[in-house]
Amino acid sequence: MTGDWNPNIERKLVPGVSAHALWVTVGWALYIGSGAAVIALAFWVLNEAFWALTPFLISVVAFAVNRGVDIFVPFREKKEAAEGYATFVRGFGPMELEHVDPRTGRLVSFAGERLSRAERRERIRLIRAQHHAPSDTSS
Repeated sequence: MTGDWNPNIERKLVPGVSAHALWVTVGWALYIGSGAAVIALAFWVLNEAFWALTPFLISVVAFAVNRGVDIFVPFREKKEAAEGYATFVRGFGPMELEHVDPRTGRLVSFAGERLSRAERRERIRLIRAQHHAPSDTSS
């Protein structure tokens, strides 16, 4: 099935935020929350409790966003799976679902197709380059 792939194969995506975008939000909230917590702890250790307050509050909000968004990820993944595709891929072995680029809606890999990390990244690069290339409308 690998020979049939090209960067123009498009799939209809379920309306709304993709599972990939939700996972990216969860990750960023975790990184920001962790960093702010370390800064708050450093100020606290230095007996600067006043200066520790702002990073502490940032970490509380970031961790709340992390947990709040994380609750919705499985629901979104189930919606995508019901349509036969996934926008977030765990690992690099064969998948039982098609992998679709969440930005463009174009097919990255067919269901059951085994791709290495480099092959998957190259396909995504080709898809996005093709998607952003100016189309020739002059006739």
